[in-house]
Amino acid sequence: MDGPGDERGYIHQVTTMFRSSAFRLLLIAALPTINSPSAALAAEDLETVVAEYQSTEQERVLDGLIEAVNQATVSAQVSARVTAIHFDVDDFVEQGSLIVQFDDTEYRARLQEARASREAVAAGLDAARSHFDRIENLHRRGTASQSDYDRARADLDTARAQLAAADAVIDRIEQQLEYTQVRAPYGGIVTERHIELGETANPGSPLMSGFSLERLRVVVKFPQRLISTVRQHQKARVLIPGSDDKSIDAEEITIFPYALEGSSTIPVRVLLPENIPDLFPGMLVKVAFSMGNRLRLAIPDHAIVYRSEVVGVYIVDNQGRLSFRHIRTGDTKPDGTVEVLAGLESGERVALNPELAAARLKQQKFPVEQ
Repeated sequence: MDGPGDERGYIHQVTTMFRSSAFRLLLIAALPTINSPSAALAAEDLETVVAEYQSTEQERVLDGLIEAVNQATVSAQVSARVTAIHFDVDDFVEQGSLIVQFDDTEYRARLQEARASREAVAAGLDAARSHFDRIENLHRRGTASQSDYDRARADLDTARAQLAAADAVIDRIEQQLEYTQVRAPYGGIVTERHIELGETANPGSPLMSGFSLERLRVVVKFPQRLISTVRQHQKARVLIPGSDDKSIDAEEITIFPYALEGSSTIPVRVLLPENIPDLFPGMLVKVAFSMGNRLRLAIPDHAIVYRSEVVGVYIVDNQGRLSFRHIRTGDTKPDGTVEVLAGLESGERVALNPELAAARLKQQKFPVEQ
């Protein structure tokens, strides 16, 4: 020691170290050990689930484009002028509804003329039949020659053929008259109108395009190296946009017999059930294809703690002691279970109520003496 000041500094340092050591001893004495009986009681009434390997379906999820099964362009089948258009783009049309009306004046006149002509032909047939009956009766009695009989028979056959031809003309004109009223082949939505009021259309001229929402399908470009697995299992589901757990099972899967040039993919068509709400042609959706089963370690999603970037679970060991464990998770399945990729072993017990488990873990570390 060089002087009184150095001595006082040394004494202050020793006193500070003594007080700090004494505080630590008191704190250690006050804290119970984790192995104490009261610590084990903290987890005794917690509901737990045993982590087990489960055989679950493995899926491959790909993007797909929705399209309508029934989509077409209605064309004109007569040459006539448009007199009425009853629907426009984005209108909903019931099956059988009149969508376009053509001027039918000419076809009605033709039909009237054809019916009048048929009446004349029918009258000629009646006359030919009466003449044949008379000649046949005379020929049977031997008073009419064979040539007269043959001629009467030929006239009757000709009259019958003329009547059949007249009927065919009427049927054709009636069909053309029906074509002047264009009706919707199925219920759906108009997507495009190709003709204007007053225009003259020819057979084959497009009138309206549309699609039906009753039956939809999804087209997916599937990697060709995995197509054999899809063909083997023939199972897929369409994930509902905006929903994490809802999906629609496919009714049928159609695999095209060719690959798309330059993409190494094969088109696969997934047919959906009828009348699916909130799905429309042109939408992009996710399609999960079954790729077979595999074993995975899974626990319920609600047993997992998600705090910022921390993902973990509360473990209860065989002595009833709680601990928090970080885990790495995989996919979430429709049944609400999550695959655990790392941090958990099969057979370990996981607390199902993370909030309650957190409170019990705090009680386990800092128990209140009774």
